[in-house]
Amino acid sequence: MTGKPLQWSPVMELIRKSALRPASWLAAAAMIAVVFIAGVATDAFPPLQRDPPISYVLVGIIFVVAFLSFASLRGKLMPWGSQARSLMWGGITAFSAVIAFCCWAALTFANGALDHTPENLKRFAIVGRTHYRDYYLIQVEEESTSSHPHWNPFSVRVKEDDWEASEVGSLVLVDLRPGFLQVPWVAGYRLCDVDVCDQAAR
Repeated sequence: MTGKPLQWSPVMELIRKSALRPASWLAAAAMIAVVFIAGVATDAFPPLQRDPPISYVLVGIIFVVAFLSFASLRGKLMPWGSQARSLMWGGITAFSAVIAFCCWAALTFANGALDHTPENLKRFAIVGRTHYRDYYLIQVEEESTSSHPHWNPFSVRVKEDDWEASEVGSLVLVDLRPGFLQVPWVAGYRLCDVDVCDQAAR
């Protein structure tokens, strides 16, 4: 007994043919690779503030530009779009979000890579500690404001041993650079006591 061959609806057949094109596979592979590289680039020169306000503005602008560009080309990029509008607009939104994220990662990388200012050690007080998977973060505030914690304290990624050794209320020296694009970023850090921090920060 043989069953009937699987019948695709006209819309699904168009989507299936589009997905099987070599260009579609290359685009998907390139997108995955770009997202991975973008994540590495962001970690290479981390901003002192994990989500600086300027990032929302730039990402929003880039997202809108990318969305409008994809929307104007949707007939060529997704010929089946008129028959599956929800899927088409979802795809356009996802592509635009990826491009916006990658552009911000590129700007973050350039902000640090093009910054050639000398070492600039600043004293900060540790006001919190966070551990998420392989990320060990300490939340820090400038000493003058540490008695009144900010709603969005600065974060510094540290090694696991340093994270274990750090304590809320202790001090840390942060090599804080201004950034080529004027977004402060962390070039390094050093846990220390009061006397050592005083001497190193001079």
